[in-house]
Amino acid sequence: TADTYKVIANPYPSILDTEELVAANSGSKVWLLDPSLGALGAYVTYDGTNWSVATASADKNIQSGQGFIVKSSGTSFVISESNKTTGFSTYWLSRNNYASATTTTNADKIRLTLHKNVNNEWQLLDGALAVNSSNGNNAVDATDATKISNFNESLMFFNGTSNLAIEYRNLPEENQVQPIKMTGTTVASYQIRISAENYQNSDLIPVLEDTLLNTSTEIPVDGTV
Repeated sequence: TADTYKVIANPYPSILDTEELVAANSGSKVWLLDPSLGALGAYVTYDGTNWSVATASADKNIQSGQGFIVKSSGTSFVISESNKTTGFSTYWLSRNNYASATTTTNADKIRLTLHKNVNNEWQLLDGALAVNSSNGNNAVDATDATKISNFNESLMFFNGTSNLAIEYRNLPEENQVQPIKMTGTTVASYQIRISAENYQNSDLIPVLEDTLLNTSTEIPVDGTV
């Protein structure tokens, strides 16, 4: 069924290249459970162009027997021999196996990550990504990647009634607001860390607005967190 979530297991004893798999299935997106995020793991999204959270792209391959979630604009999702690749990894199957990576395209990106203070250490829990370009659309459409809520803390963009892990928008205009939504929090200290990537298409400076404290903080566009 088109535009519905389906749970699939890798049917091969070989690993699958996630990015090739999505490229071979036009209009599809993939969600994987990253066990290194938070205490229970969190979902990361790949939409054919971008990863959220970016760390997943360092070890992108789906392991033998690993389950994942797909959503497609069509009525089929094909896994073929050509999607196989070599190697093996325990990233998706072991906790606290943290990797780091960055991705770049010509679009302006603003990346958000949610962190929690656990035993005086900041633990990465979740993330969301905004992608702004001249051909972007501020309305929710098939380009945007919806958010699958985690078992506890979740961070996402909120557009109308839609929760988004990756939101594609046009280049910003003055006084435009892109709401951020956070759910599943407990009584603890949290940080939202924000950084820009390849921010060169807009002359406007993005600002984080705290509606509780009524404060505004400029988001640096040079990649500084």
